[in-house]
Amino acid sequence: MELDLTKCTGCCACANGCPVQAITMREDKDGFIYPYINSDSCIECGKCKRICDGRYKKYTDDFVARSFAVWSQDKDIRYESTSGGAFSEFAKEILSQGGVVAGAAYDEHNGVEHVIIDAADKLSVIRQSKYVQCNSKNIYKQIKDIVVQGKLTLFCGTPCQVAALRSYLDKEYENLIYMDFICLGVNSPKALKAWLTEVETEEKCRVNRVWFKYKKYGWHRSPLCTRLDLDNGKQKIYFDKDNKFMRGYIHYHLYIRPSCTHCAFKGLDHGTDVMLADFWGLQSADDNGTSLVIVNSKKGNQLFEKIKENLYSREEDFSRSVLGNPAFRESAILSKYSRDFLCSLDSMGFNKAYEKYARDPLAVRFKNIIKGCLKAGKRIFRK
Repeated sequence: MELDLTKCTGCCACANGCPVQAITMREDKDGFIYPYINSDSCIECGKCKRICDGRYKKYTDDFVARSFAVWSQDKDIRYESTSGGAFSEFAKEILSQGGVVAGAAYDEHNGVEHVIIDAADKLSVIRQSKYVQCNSKNIYKQIKDIVVQGKLTLFCGTPCQVAALRSYLDKEYENLIYMDFICLGVNSPKALKAWLTEVETEEKCRVNRVWFKYKKYGWHRSPLCTRLDLDNGKQKIYFDKDNKFMRGYIHYHLYIRPSCTHCAFKGLDHGTDVMLADFWGLQSADDNGTSLVIVNSKKGNQLFEKIKENLYSREEDFSRSVLGNPAFRESAILSKYSRDFLCSLDSMGFNKAYEKYARDPLAVRFKNIIKGCLKAGKRIFRK
């Protein structure tokens, strides 16, 4: 049995679905995981291919999607969250009903994997965006074992992971809620590890917490503000041009997974009940973060209505609400230097590889030069 690895998102659904455990997920030289099939164990049943192909099924609902600008009225939740804290409020409601929530968490080595929590005091583990590919491991098996027992479950992952779980289950469960987010693309864990390793070498201390989009200095500044907590109690905060990891992701697309450049899971028809994002373009008075919540099904709408009293929320025109998130419909364009960058990490480390390969395409450079000239011209005209 062969799988088309050019379309592989590393979702792990094929490995979860193999009835004889003939598929294992292995990391390639760029740091991304792909399925490896043990031909001696494979029984050629074709289940892995059916699950993989099943991810592309389109889901329709007579519910018309609604979009909201949202933030939690709990100041601590909002501050600790990447945007407005909407995910935490959804998760709290599920947990209050005796349910469980699956989300992305850091492991002890600052890798990212799916975990399941069953109590509100564990919520901080899966809060905040991680900006690196999450290894789902055997999460789909775990989710199935839970939902067949009738327990209320919220699964949060990338759009391709939601599609993968739906295909793996191949059955509708009223007690399972699917949640994803507008995704620019998942980054190579190898790149994050290389960046953190250089910080740890310089500081002679282990990084025990990564806080992307740290918003102490304002949410609109947060995309290029990252806080790293060290074992010795120190904090390292990286702003703007010094925040090379986030610039390499957002600005240069240096280490995004190749399949993300032709993502088949854009829009809302891959089966999500609720989609989350930052609500860019909407400025709150305190600049502490605003979530975009897109409710996409009756089930998602029912859950949203239950948490409204804990939120500031305002319904917005759908087309306007996604304007600040082009990744809702468009795939990322991978840097032509991506492979060279990832290969160079082994020999020169993150910072040197970044200095060598973090380059704009000529068209982008030209556009930036024109913008700079226009701004300079306006300043001269004003004077």
